Amino acid sequence: MTTSTSIPPSAVRGNQRTAHPLRDDFSSLIGEVEKLVSHGGALTAEALEATRQRLAEEARVAKARLGELGDAASEKAEEARSMGEDYIRANPWKAVGIAAASGAVVGFLLGRR
Repeated sequence: MTTSTSIPPSAVRGNQRTAHPLRDDFSSLIGEVEKLVSHGGALTAEALEATRQRLAEEARVAKARLGELGDAASEKAEEARSMGEDYIRANPWKAVGIAAASGAVVGFLLGRR
């Protein structure tokens, strides 16, 4: 007898909700705006208020997610900078050689113009 294990949707690589949450949030927000624009004249005051509240909530969620992504990007950039500094401190002559070679390549390419 074989047993199957269930894989949570968040672990599936192709899961679009977890792969691109910010894009999904903005798509949802745009969808709500499109509904409002296309049906705005036919909405009652209550429906218009409910739509306004959904739009405000979608915008709040998207803004929060964008802030989280910005914080994560800052942390990764700081980590990369730290790793670069550590490498240069551990291998100063290699770093000088790489910088000199890069300068020579750029100079050669600019000199050909």
